[in-house]
Amino acid sequence: MPKANHESKCETPCFITTLTKDRQPIFSDRKNIILFLQTLKEVQAVKHARVLSYAILPDHIHMIVQSVKSSASQIMHSLKLNFTKNWKLISDDKTENIGANNFWQPRFWHHEIKNDQDLYYHINYIIMNPVKHGYVDDPEDWPYSSFAKNIITNDLGFDGVELAV
Repeated sequence: MPKANHESKCETPCFITTLTKDRQPIFSDRKNIILFLQTLKEVQAVKHARVLSYAILPDHIHMIVQSVKSSASQIMHSLKLNFTKNWKLISDDKTENIGANNFWQPRFWHHEIKNDQDLYYHINYIIMNPVKHGYVDDPEDWPYSSFAKNIITNDLGFDGVELAV
């Protein structure tokens, strides 16, 4: 299978998965989830990106993003770096050498959405992921996803998802 080109612009929606370092459950802490969502809002504005769907799990994140100005690599670099900087600002841990590599695996997985069927498949994958991992029995019970936006309102995200913080 050819390697995904992280440098191409996300003009068509891009499905992205990123893991925490050593699968540490840093998003088991609600304050880290809120910080991540705030950081994602900032990155959306700077990188001219729209989040179409997302799920934040304790040790990984899935999302579909779209941007005519930024690549998946630029978006993820900014997201990981800025989350780490923001975390340092609010954390009691004042260790100088905490960097993005302390929170995140250095790489991420990226897939360009090919068509509507592919988009529906990946939105379903995202919203069902908390069920797959046994965190909830019903995806609507997972508070850290775009389930309500994507399914309950039947909005498949072309205008972007409001990130409730």
